[in-house]
Amino acid sequence: MDTDTLYKTMLMKLLSLSTEPLSTSVITDFFSKKNYTNYFTVQKDLYELKDQGLISSKEELSRTYYSLTDAGSSALSSLSDRITKDILADIKSYLDENRKEIRAESSLGATYDITVSGFSVRLTKTVKGARIIDLTFPVPTKEAAENICLNWKSHSEAALDALYESLIM
Repeated sequence: MDTDTLYKTMLMKLLSLSTEPLSTSVITDFFSKKNYTNYFTVQKDLYELKDQGLISSKEELSRTYYSLTDAGSSALSSLSDRITKDILADIKSYLDENRKEIRAESSLGATYDITVSGFSVRLTKTVKGARIIDLTFPVPTKEAAENICLNWKSHSEAALDALYESLIM
């Protein structure tokens, strides 16, 4: 198997073994930490796999998250026997070692849409597959919407704690 096909197969295996969609930075981190290939090769492979319909992507919090499609699962089943035990062990150990960070990164959602009166921001938090908050509210400007979305990741815990405290009293 040529290296290009191997990297794509590894990428699909990484996505198939993850319980969460993976961001570009997580995928790139795996390949660089394990010294398989560089950022540019990963970007090229992500683009090609998406173009072939083998993976899908979703934009959230200024990040792109990838998942394996059904077509990708089918393709992987015919190729996964070509992944060595060492590579499979690297994938599994990376996911185990980084599970907490991966789950935290993908558990928050923040998007905004244009509305008749301005913009609407939607903030979500998911824990163990269960959505614990899904909050949508209006904001007057695109800049405010973008700032709220960017700040949700770093301020979500404090915001949720403050909301809880104000409602429990």
